[in-house]
Amino acid sequence: MREYENLIIFDPESGEENISKKTDKLKEIIEKKGKVSNINKWGMRQLAYPINKKEQGYYVLLEFTAEKELLPELDHELKLSKDIMRHCIVRK
Repeated sequence: MREYENLIIFDPESGEENISKKTDKLKEIIEKKGKVSNINKWGMRQLAYPINKKEQGYYVLLEFTAEKELLPELDHELKLSKDIMRHCIVRK
C-alpha cells in the first residue's frame, strides 16, 4: 500500500454541511480498499486565480494509504461532483 494526499477545493457556496457530507462519502470510498490517516480542513482561502468567476474556495486535505487500483474510482467520484472546483491526488 502507498501513501497519498488528495487536495480538494470545494465551491464556497456549497456550505459546511454539504462539504462534510461529501468528505465523509470520499472517506467511505477510500476505506473500502485503504485507510484514511488524516482529514485536514483548511477552510476558506483565497485562490491564486479565479475559477468559475470565484475568488475563494474551501480547501480540504485528505491523507490516506491505499492500493493504486482505488485511484481511478476516487478520481471518477471527484470529477462527477459539481461542488468540487479542483482536486489533485499525489503520491507522498
